[in-house]
Amino acid sequence: MNVFTIRDLDRTPRKVLDFSLREGSAVVRGRSGEAFLITPLAKGADVLPDKRFGRRWIEEHTDWRANRCRKKVPASQVAAVDHLLAGE
Repeated sequence: MNVFTIRDLDRTPRKVLDFSLREGSAVVRGRSGEAFLITPLAKGADVLPDKRFGRRWIEEHTDWRANRCRKKVPASQVAAVDHLLAGE
């Protein structure tokens, strides 16, 4: 197994990806010693192995944003912030 550097991945990503396709995986090592294993997915494979997990996360995230935006800020708080910003 060939070990590439992060610099190799930055400058010639195609070389690293081609190696991982040909050999099955490639290791990318950083200066501080961290290592990453790059393994190609099978053709037609989904990035998220469990589609329900990905869909559930998206639905929860969307619901959170909808609930966050739905809340109204009371006029008294808006006035207080306006006074603070104006320096009064």
